Amino acid sequence: MSPPVGANRHTQPMATVTAVAIQRSGPAIRAALAEHGVFGQLERFEDEMRAAFTRAAEELDLAGVDAVLSRWHPLATMVANPLTDDEQTQVARARAGDLAGLRARDEHGNWVTL
Repeated sequence: MSPPVGANRHTQPMATVTAVAIQRSGPAIRAALAEHGVFGQLERFEDEMRAAFTRAAEELDLAGVDAVLSRWHPLATMVANPLTDDEQTQVARARAGDLAGLRARDEHGNWVTL
């Protein structure tokens, strides 16, 4: 008898992940950096935002403010959602050149296990 369709696709235990969502706004990014950030990050973010707002007021253009938010939002999201021990182990292995078991897209866009 053949296994059901899709059987044996996952051989590793599945984990439930709870991610902290950070809104892409100055107050949300500031709060995430204040709670989880590395020393000095909050101050650098605030300095960049103040400078961007000053330029925006002079030039009547919010592009600089948007650029600061675009740069800091991913960082705030990452510090609010640190890597698990397993993920840190995977990163260390990959940095050492061991990509076995990791997934990547091939030249046709299909997911393959390395």
